[in-house]
Amino acid sequence: MIRFNKISRNTLEVLILVTAFLLVNILGQIFQKPISLNNGKGWDGIVYYSVAEQFLKGQQPRAGAPFVYRIGTPVLVSLFFKEDLLLGFKIVNLIANGITVFLLLFWLRLNLLAWEVRVILVLLFITQWHGRSGLFTSTRFM
Repeated sequence: MIRFNKISRNTLEVLILVTAFLLVNILGQIFQKPISLNNGKGWDGIVYYSVAEQFLKGQQPRAGAPFVYRIGTPVLVSLFFKEDLLLGFKIVNLIANGITVFLLLFWLRLNLLAWEVRVILVLLFITQWHGRSGLFTSTRFM
């Protein structure tokens, strides 16, 4: 087992994972082409964007199932990013992905004592599509 004098294992674990999360997302930003379909909204995103617009206008959301029932992200975007919904979706996705990474870490801490194994498992999660943010991997800032 590796020993650290000045920095605790928990701090090191979090530092490694934050660094990996940022690195993977930044590299995705640099090397992955942005989605151009539907003006950068993608396949499902066009429906969620439409629902956010409806919330913004004070309308009852109308869309096909299951999109009309998944209102959390469109509501947040319509509340906090009225001027730029697309940027809002990117930022909300970034925050949600970061939260997901640390929820996974928390859950693994309940079940795994070896911090090295936890780091490896979370790193594997981060490097897959569901551990990366839509902000950096699906579209680029203009």
